[in-house]
Amino acid sequence: MVGEAKKCFAGWTCEGEDECREKCIADHKGDGICDLFTAFPVPKQCLCQYDC
Repeated sequence: MVGEAKKCFAGWTCEGEDECREKCIADHKGDGICDLFTAFPVPKQCLCQYDC
């Protein structure tokens, strides 16, 4: 579709749900959540989805 924004993703170590959301909004004007399904040895990740 013409004029529709493409979805991009960024990720980093999650330091809490609120911090994840705030950093995603501040850095990318997007929506960030902590990944609850990351395997044990890997730290939880903040997944940030935004229009690019």
